[in-house]
Amino acid sequence: PTQSPTITPTTTTTSTLTTAPSDIPCNKALWKADITIPDDTQMTPGQEFTKVWEVENAGTCDWDVGYRLIFKNGSFGQNLSPYQFTTLEVKAGDRVQISIKMTAPLTPGVQESHWTMRSSTGEVFSFGQEQNATLYTRIEVVSTPTITPTIR
Repeated sequence: PTQSPTITPTTTTTSTLTTAPSDIPCNKALWKADITIPDDTQMTPGQEFTKVWEVENAGTCDWDVGYRLIFKNGSFGQNLSPYQFTTLEVKAGDRVQISIKMTAPLTPGVQESHWTMRSSTGEVFSFGQEQNATLYTRIEVVSTPTITPTIR
């Protein structure tokens, strides 16, 4: 008598662990408010002023003292870049007021200064939802008014 071969069914299971990618990047900043110098504030040529923005660390990484504001473009402020804006760690989710002392250009007209952020590892990132969103200040440089003496 011949025996029939015995077939033993095998079941193979594969387990694939999938993790949803985080929607929140490590480095993300959001502009929240202009604390000083609202847009289109009038300045005289060469006038010094301190611009203060409120910014939220909207990423998942804390900002250490190596994070810097980086001048992106505009007609003034490039000599201040890279700018160390904090001496303390800014935790993810925290807000910080960033202040920077600037000088109005000598040229009359509307003048702007745009800034991005750079992490301590060199990653450059923007402010806001758009990829190129910047922190900025926009002022209007006006000539010093001349005083006409009155003759009596």
